[in-house]
Amino acid sequence: IAERLRFKGRIATAATALSALVVTVAVCVSAGFRTELRSEVSTVLAFSPDPSLCASVPGTPVLIRPGVLKCGGRIEGVLFQGDSSLPAQSLVVPERLAARLDAAPGSRMQAYFISSDKVKARAFEVDSVAKESVQIGSEFTVFASEQVLRRLSGLREGEWDAVRVQTGAAGLSGYYEAVRRLEDLGFEVDNPAGNPAPMYEWLAMIDANVLAILLLMIVVAGFNMITGLLIMVLRHVNTVGVLKALGMSDVQVAGVFLRVGSRAAAVGLGAGTLLGLALCFVQSRTHFLTLDPANYFLSYVPVDLPVGRLLASMAATWAVVTLLLAIPCKYISKIDPSKTIASE
Repeated sequence: IAERLRFKGRIATAATALSALVVTVAVCVSAGFRTELRSEVSTVLAFSPDPSLCASVPGTPVLIRPGVLKCGGRIEGVLFQGDSSLPAQSLVVPERLAARLDAAPGSRMQAYFISSDKVKARAFEVDSVAKESVQIGSEFTVFASEQVLRRLSGLREGEWDAVRVQTGAAGLSGYYEAVRRLEDLGFEVDNPAGNPAPMYEWLAMIDANVLAILLLMIVVAGFNMITGLLIMVLRHVNTVGVLKALGMSDVQVAGVFLRVGSRAAAVGLGAGTLLGLALCFVQSRTHFLTLDPANYFLSYVPVDLPVGRLLASMAATWAVVTLLLAIPCKYISKIDPSKTIASE
């Protein structure tokens, strides 16, 4: 019987699809922020007074040297990081730094490295201009030849002046544990992201916002589906009367309409989820939705696909909406088959 009935509440289905789209985008954006930022706030940059010690610590040994970069009449203080793939006189400059220096691939630059006794100058050419990574402070990080930096620092092969350690998914406690362990080994610890605690609190606030959006969208979808199903029951009063006259109980008749409503809710949720995923896919490829890096640490809206969380959100939404559909089904118990059939 439910297969023969058609749910004509197109507005209700469209509202459910819109709710699913909003929830999908919110969940994917929340996961994107968590993926992109957590890897950076969990980065510990540790400098060692003993260059031979960096290679013995779990992590990625790096060469980092502060300096000054001059292009034309513009000057910027930067951090030079070693890259073994770059030629001796080449630089990779982040996008925003290149804009401030009015530099482009092929531009000539003068770099000054300050040591304890003198200033060393080197001439470089911009090999490429790169988009900044999500790493906080990356707009001040310039990549140069590892060999050049090694000579400037007076380090031999196998010696490094810093190590970059990722605490991963261990969270804030794992970060502090890594810092304590490195300090015990004599390292001077720095964090490119600054104090990580506010960042973890901000990520927790994003998760709370997603939960609030989910609850709000469940209410919106549930209200619209209740309205649509109630209108459907009123349009099929005669059908309800005939079914009850043939011996079906109120619960059985309500089950017929509940199946129709839950199927319509599933269609709306499925369509909205697919549209949301399509939007997130386009954003992941084009980054057409941008952000102010000064406020959000990223120049674009990040997206990720947490399959488990997304499926759980849609399943919870469908289950709650289906339960809410029991409200209009209660009207069926008030329909008297003798009156509806007589009026027919």
